[in-house]
Amino acid sequence: MPSLVGSEMCIRDSYEPLPDLKISARLGQQWYNYRYFYYRPMSIGRNSTPAYGPELASYNIARSSSTYDIDRLGEFTASYKKQLGRHHVDALIGYTLQRKTYDRLGVQATGFADDRIHEVTAHGPKDSDVSLYETRKAAWSMMSYLARLNYSFDSRYMLTTTVRQDATSRFAKNVRWGTFPSVALGWRMTEESFLKDNKILSTLKLRASYGVTGQQDGIGNYNYLPVYNISQSGASSLIGGNPIHTYRPEAYVPDRKWETTTSWNAGFDFGFLQDRITGSFD
Repeated sequence: MPSLVGSEMCIRDSYEPLPDLKISARLGQQWYNYRYFYYRPMSIGRNSTPAYGPELASYNIARSSSTYDIDRLGEFTASYKKQLGRHHVDALIGYTLQRKTYDRLGVQATGFADDRIHEVTAHGPKDSDVSLYETRKAAWSMMSYLARLNYSFDSRYMLTTTVRQDATSRFAKNVRWGTFPSVALGWRMTEESFLKDNKILSTLKLRASYGVTGQQDGIGNYNYLPVYNISQSGASSLIGGNPIHTYRPEAYVPDRKWETTTSWNAGFDFGFLQDRITGSFD
């Protein structure tokens, strides 16, 4: 029987020390607590074994687990917008920091006298009747610097350029940082004198762009480190007559780094009859 409790918090503020200059800050947090309960009663048979048979004792178990997931984010930016005659400038610089933690603990119990109490706390008297069946604790963080510039002249020629540098804890220190630029150009031809008075073609804009993006999701938090995990059930060694669980090394890639994708695009947007008919081509 699962249950989920969560909350979100966001605090934001801005300040304008000068005309056209705005400094903003945003702090946010998402918190989730996921609880899971499970009980396998003696009243359910297994294969050819009837209900309440003594052979079902080892299958009569209760499990309880708790998962805490916290995601924190901080964003700090400064933006500047200015119209200077036919020139328009919109610039932004910023810094962001994100950290996510994950903590899970699961307990399993056996040795129940009957099916009256479906709780881990009703386990049998032996020490072996209570055990951990799952534990996991992980954290990752990312820090970024970013900048963006939008410039247009006379609403005809447009330039947008961005660059960001990201560092993630999922990679080793020597390959932790990645730089991802982009640039886009646009030309609104219908603002030119030779098309401005056209009664049929109301919009014609040529555009081209180039950009590099980075990917670091879905690779695990510690895949660049030699990590040992507990072996599968049954993988143990006898020490002093007692079975001791063994640990096995996980595969890792010490020089794992950002996966980058480079994209190019060119096309145009068009509109006819006061943009009653519009479309684009890429």
